[in-house]
Amino acid sequence: MCEVQLDFENQMFIELLAQDGMVVLARGLGLERLFLKFLKLYSDHHQLVLVLNTSPAHQGQYMEELLREKVDHLPRSITNEVSVKERETVYQRGGVVFITSRILVVDLLRGQCPVAGVSGLLIWSAHKVTETSSEAFIIRLFRESSKSGFVKAFSDSPEQFMSGFCQLERVMRCLFLRHLYLWPRYYM
Repeated sequence: MCEVQLDFENQMFIELLAQDGMVVLARGLGLERLFLKFLKLYSDHHQLVLVLNTSPAHQGQYMEELLREKVDHLPRSITNEVSVKERETVYQRGGVVFITSRILVVDLLRGQCPVAGVSGLLIWSAHKVTETSSEAFIIRLFRESSKSGFVKAFSDSPEQFMSGFCQLERVMRCLFLRHLYLWPRYYM
């Protein structure tokens, strides 16, 4: 991933940082760089930020880039190989945590992940969130328990929002978001 930040990338970052929402960006225009900026921003132990919908390959790419940029507190990854006690320790330490939706649902329902201690959620591939998905359930639990926490969603598949009736509206409702940021923007 390139370190050069273009003006529109900085504008996207500023807008999404200021107001929760979903960024829908055309494929190949730097959504990964934008997501990486948020990972760097929240990679400290003062807050707990959970990252949903990332593949192990994406996680590896982000970890490599964060290592290259010498980020002090690297994100942790919670998979089915991490014990309950270890997960509780990771939650208490804070920082950015990559986690599978299935594990997070169980931990939220059992009270092992304190919803009040979660600062926010970063949702990758937001176009995959549906009314019946685990991610939608997690966001609902989070929003019901935390009025001050943030939700920031990312998608580089604008064509996915064209299928079905009101698909974009459904996804926004599932994410509990009101603001949509479409890029690129063309001005005449």
